[in-house]
Amino acid sequence: MISCLIIAHGKMARGLINAASVIVGEQEGVYLLSNSEYSLDTLKTEIRKVLENAGECIIFVDCLGSSYAAARMASGGWPVVSGINLPMLLSFFTKRERMGLEELLEAVLTDGKKGILFKR
Repeated sequence: MISCLIIAHGKMARGLINAASVIVGEQEGVYLLSNSEYSLDTLKTEIRKVLENAGECIIFVDCLGSSYAAARMASGGWPVVSGINLPMLLSFFTKRERMGLEELLEAVLTDGKKGILFKR
């Protein structure tokens, strides 16, 4: 099973997981970090610690910036996706056991984009 690491400001990562759990149930292989607690160097260290135990992993960050940079530097080659949203996370959870990493990554990105809509 492919794991995920979510890095976000404040309690956003926990909030996303709570919302997703209401819809798809509790999930395993989920790691959360709040970048509010760490310097850039400490965040990189914490990311590496998580990845030592995570196996195959997609790293999600809330927005492009220092968290994304830290995740890219510490990722060990695992994909890093910025702009996580609930549709993206639900796609990840419902497809991760039947898709390989690259196929899952494409599905997650597509479904995340479909979850963004604007109409006047």
